[in-house]
Amino acid sequence: MANLRTGFSDLFFSEALPLLEDVIINQYADHPDLIPYIFNIKKSTRWGEQDTAITGFGAAVEKAENSAVTYDQNYQAYDKTYTHLTYALGLRTSKEMIDDDRFDIVTKGAKALAHSMFVTRQVIAAAHFNNGFSSAVGPDGKELFATDHPLVGGGTEQNELTTAADLSVTSLRQALVDINDTTDERGLPVFITPKYLLLPSELQFTGEELLKSTLRPDNAENAINAFKMKNLDWVMWQYLTDPDAWFIISDKNQHSLKFNDREPVNVSSDYDFDADASKTKIRCRFSSGWSEWRGVFGSPGI
Repeated sequence: MANLRTGFSDLFFSEALPLLEDVIINQYADHPDLIPYIFNIKKSTRWGEQDTAITGFGAAVEKAENSAVTYDQNYQAYDKTYTHLTYALGLRTSKEMIDDDRFDIVTKGAKALAHSMFVTRQVIAAAHFNNGFSSAVGPDGKELFATDHPLVGGGTEQNELTTAADLSVTSLRQALVDINDTTDERGLPVFITPKYLLLPSELQFTGEELLKSTLRPDNAENAINAFKMKNLDWVMWQYLTDPDAWFIISDKNQHSLKFNDREPVNVSSDYDFDADASKTKIRCRFSSGWSEWRGVFGSPGI
């Protein structure tokens, strides 16, 4: 007598579980993840992470011959606590579904599970920009993008245009000037190097014209496009929800946007004996945010 699939259904069912896990992981990895390009990724082994900002020193002072050196001190600035949260979603599949050769349908469900987790992480990360002009308050008591970030040494600084403007040659020029003028908590220049122009999908063509045109895109005078000298590139992130808002991000070593991975995305499966069903879940733990505002700049548009 021939061996039939129905005679080994339990084996077939159990072997389907690791296949489902592979489908989910591979599908997740196929998505274009911008979080590592935008945020500083840090692995964590605790319940959360804590940052304490320290100011620099004031400018050095002249020392007369044979006189005592002048001593300065730095000060504690602002504290930030990142608390990791858990995100998970599951897929339940009956034994009959797999045994009846419906694995293609199950596979589609597994891919959708991976997609859900990927989008969740992107949406949470992008929310720091989407809420960056209003509801998201940082360690200094201000939203991420503001014209009046308080300085420990007195006064304020900005990482938002004084007058909100849509993305254009004029507004981008002013933003780059403002970034160059940024100071630290003691009023000294910090020399930030802009790297990415971060845009919603609605502004991707404007970004291409501004940064990649050989000549200025806003007039017919054949003037050179000075932005090409800045090594600034544009990046489109479809999870940005405001079609007019645009952002500039520096090198990651010059900003404090952070994404803390406590538990990387992982997939596990189990078998429900009583119900004859498989349970597959995708899960992760992370926190994200910013410890200070320098190194990013934005405009909500008009």
